[in-house]
Amino acid sequence: MEQNENLENTNQTPEEEKNAEPEYTVEELLAQLNAAKAENKRYKDAVTKASSEAATWKKQLRARQTQEEQEAEAKREAEEERSNHLKAVERELAMMKATNRYLKQGMDEKLAKECAELEADNDIDTLMEKIASHRDASISAAVKKAQEDLLASRPEINAGHGENGGKDEEDQFKKAFMNPDAY
Repeated sequence: MEQNENLENTNQTPEEEKNAEPEYTVEELLAQLNAAKAENKRYKDAVTKASSEAATWKKQLRARQTQEEQEAEAKREAEEERSNHLKAVERELAMMKATNRYLKQGMDEKLAKECAELEADNDIDTLMEKIASHRDASISAAVKKAQEDLLASRPEINAGHGENGGKDEEDQFKKAFMNPDAY
């Protein structure tokens, strides 16, 4: 039987012999294991080195981005400050122009400044109310002044006063009242 088994083993085809595992000694297996461990260590070291380099580059990139972001923030703040200053100057200029325009229309300085501020704030409803009240007051004042000027420019009316300062009229009235048949 043993011979049969040996015969069976020897009757293997060439393909089966190629697929059959070669037999290694323990020393050979240990040497292959140590070589695989060394190669694995080299790969791990390479991965670690690549990871640390990537981390270094990432930190530098973050630092640069942070610095760039800080510079961008500083630029944005400076631009915002300039913009606010420009808006303030433009508002002041618009208020000066509007104040002069309202002063030319006959408003007093306080009312002209109030109207200019309302115009700059774009509060049109309140501005129109102030202008309307000023217009009404101006018209009333102009009418009153014109009446006073007209009365002042007219000569005194002397009708009915006569020579004795109006006593004749009184006397004639009394006489006619007392004696209605005479008149």
